[in-house]
Amino acid sequence: MSNTTDMVRLRDVSKSFEEGGHPRPVLANLDLRAETGQILALLGRSGSGKSTLLNLISGMDLPDLGEVVVNGTPVHALDERSRTLFRRREVGFVFQFFNLIPTLTVLENLLLPMELNLRTDTERAHALLSRVGLADRAGSFPDRLSGGEQQRIAIARSLAHDPPLLLADEPTGNLDADTGEQIVDLLFGAVREHGKTLLMVTHSHELARRADRALTLRDGALVDAFS
Repeated sequence: MSNTTDMVRLRDVSKSFEEGGHPRPVLANLDLRAETGQILALLGRSGSGKSTLLNLISGMDLPDLGEVVVNGTPVHALDERSRTLFRRREVGFVFQFFNLIPTLTVLENLLLPMELNLRTDTERAHALLSRVGLADRAGSFPDRLSGGEQQRIAIARSLAHDPPLLLADEPTGNLDADTGEQIVDLLFGAVREHGKTLLMVTHSHELARRADRALTLRDGALVDAFS
């Protein structure tokens, strides 16, 4: 079991993928600890395994070797259905390309993660929309929003079911610099306000310096980014 202050704990995690009939190692004996309430930035070149790491933490994929423990749950030991239920309860996602459902209104996009957990709180959804400055767009569809507005909705959606852990994969990568800075301010503020733990993949060293801790994924292992 993880220490009570740990939200995420990975021990000796290795992961490979088949490529051209041969295994291609991506992560090798990797260790990671993220404390409850911490904002952790993950840097690394494209293809270094950052998204793979998020997939392992969320239970979307399993390690070849090692342990993945999130909020006391041994994710690596769960079957597929249990990992799905774990993800619905424990994890909120913010993606580079927003991943909003285009046929649902803004409000319906926020209510969906609640409904998957068999609880619907329209008042909470409206409060989150107010928190991200889009209270007046509840009935709009995603294609009527700007990129920055869609990412604001994605942040609100990630908080809707009150998960302890947020995973963000290049949340500013599809936005201009000014909008991206506003989104980071909003994301970090929401994390602090609600006492969440955030693991954020980014290519931006400037953004990573704003996190509590920044690590670089290199040759399958994590090292301090700015030491």
